[in-house]
Amino acid sequence: MSIRRRPIPPAPRAIRRPPRIAWPLLLALLLVGCGAGDDAPARGGASSSDARAVVLITIDTLRADHLGSYGYGVGTDPFLTRFAAEGTRFAHAFAPASSTAPSHTSMLTGLYPSFHTVGPWNGHHPLDAGTVTLAEHLADAGFRTGAVVSNPVLSKRLGLDQGFAHYDDALEGRERNRPMGERRADRAVDLALDWLDEDAAQPFFLWLHIQDPHGPYTPPDDGPVPANLARGTPDPDGDGARVLERGLDESGDGAIPRYQYIESLITVDDYRRRYDREIAFVDRALARFVAGLRAHPRGADAVVALTADHGEAFGEDGFWFAHSQSVGLDQVAVPLVLHAPDVIAAGRVVMRPVSNLAVFATLLDAAGVLPADDDARAAALAAAQQPSLLPLTDPAAPAAALTRDADDRRGPLFVDSLNQIGVVVDGVYVRRDRADLDDAFWSQGNPNTGGAWRPLGLELVPLAAAENPENDGVAPAAPDPAALQRAGELLDAYEARSERLRRMLDPLRRKVPLTQEQRDALRALGYAGG
Repeated sequence: MSIRRRPIPPAPRAIRRPPRIAWPLLLALLLVGCGAGDDAPARGGASSSDARAVVLITIDTLRADHLGSYGYGVGTDPFLTRFAAEGTRFAHAFAPASSTAPSHTSMLTGLYPSFHTVGPWNGHHPLDAGTVTLAEHLADAGFRTGAVVSNPVLSKRLGLDQGFAHYDDALEGRERNRPMGERRADRAVDLALDWLDEDAAQPFFLWLHIQDPHGPYTPPDDGPVPANLARGTPDPDGDGARVLERGLDESGDGAIPRYQYIESLITVDDYRRRYDREIAFVDRALARFVAGLRAHPRGADAVVALTADHGEAFGEDGFWFAHSQSVGLDQVAVPLVLHAPDVIAAGRVVMRPVSNLAVFATLLDAAGVLPADDDARAAALAAAQQPSLLPLTDPAAPAAALTRDADDRRGPLFVDSLNQIGVVVDGVYVRRDRADLDDAFWSQGNPNTGGAWRPLGLELVPLAAAENPENDGVAPAAPDPAALQRAGELLDAYEARSERLRRMLDPLRRKVPLTQEQRDALRALGYAGG
C-alpha cells in the first residue's frame, strides 16, 4: 500500500529497554505454528522522522448491529455512520473474547487470550512483563504513547500500561449502582485532546477507551435524543414489551442483572432504549474527538482503528443485558473501521471475516515502524496470530480479496473464553462449549458474573445469514457437513493448544492483588470474581 508521507522534524528517541520476550510463550507459539502466515507485513520500516501517527479507539460493550453502518435503523450514531462511510468498514469483525480484559490484551499484543498470561479470565491475572505490547513497539520507535481508559478492569494493575508514557486510569466520576469511579465519554475525550495538545511535532500512538455503553445503562439527561429513540427502538423479535424480573446475580440469566437494575424499569424496551441512548452520547463525544484529532498537526492523516472489546446479550441464549457467558455473535460480533483521509480507502466494505486481534499488526504497519530483522522484538510480531489488515484498505486491492468467501491465507479466526470457543471458517461461525470441561467446572460459579455456568451447546451461523438476520423469511441453506467437520477439527486443535499453553503459562501467572474497594467496583461492573 502506498502511504503518503511528509517530512517532520526528528523526534527524540524514547529510552530503549532491553528486548524482553517471555521464552515459554515464544517457544509455545513456535511449537503450535500459530503465526500470521504469508500475509504478514515485511520487516523493517520508517524511522520516527517520517512515521505516521496511529490511534486506537475501543468502545466497551458495543454490539455491531446497534450501529447505523451495520444496518441499525434508529439513527443513534450519525457521526459514526459517516465515519464508517469515509473509511473502510469490516462487515464481519470478531472480538477475540467476550469480556474486557482478555479482549483488550489480545488487541494490544496480537495474541489470542489463551496465548497470554491475562488469559480468558477478566482481570484475575496481569500481563507478564515479558510480552511486548503495541505501545512498547511504538515507544521504542520514538513515538509519544498515551492512553485514556475508563473501566476499572483496565487499571494499571492489569499491566496494559506497558509502553505507555502516559496512562490515565484515574476514574473520578461515578455512575448509578457503582461503588467506584468510572469515566464518561465526554470527559475521556477532554483528557485525550488535552494530551494531544501537549506536543504538535512528535508522532504519537493514542489509545482512547470509551466505557459508556457498558451497563448500567445511564445515559446523560443533557443533549439531544434521536427522534427515533424517543419513539422506541427496533423490536425484531417482538419482545420489547416483555417484563423481566430483577436477578439475584450479575449473569442476566433470564432476568435483569442486579447491577443493571434501575427501579421502575422492567421491560426489554426500557433497557434497549437506554443502551441506544448511551451509544448516541458516545457518538457525539467521538465526533468532537475526531474533529480535534484531524485539526492536530500530526493527526490530520493519523490512521484510526475504531472497534469494540465485545458486545452484549439482549436475550440470546436466555441472557439479558450482560456479557462473558458465551461467545455467541451477540457478544463477539463487533464493529471495526479503519479511517484516514487519503490513506485508507473510503467507502469500502470488506466482507472477508477478520479479527480485531489484527489491530496489533495493522497499527504497526500503518505507523511504518515494524521491527528490523535483527531486532529481538521482531519475534513478538512474528508470533502475532493475525496479520495487518492494511492491505485490504488499499484502493488498489483486488475486489476478490474483499469478499466473504475470499481465498484467505490468514487461516481461521478463533474466539476464546472460559467456557466456550468459536471459529470462523468456510463462511460459517461455529461456537461450542469447551470439550475438556467436567462436572466440577459446570457446578462452580461463573467468576465473571457470580451466576451459575450452564452448557450452551453447539451453534453454527452462516455468515450470509448473519448479514441479514431476518433473511426475508427464507431459512438459510444448511451448512456443508464438510465445513462443520473442519470447524470441529480446528476447535479440537485450538483447545489442545490452549491446554498445552495453560500449563506453560501458569508459572508466569500471578493473582492481581485487589483492595476491597476494587473488588466492589468489579462486582458493580458485573464481574463478581475480579
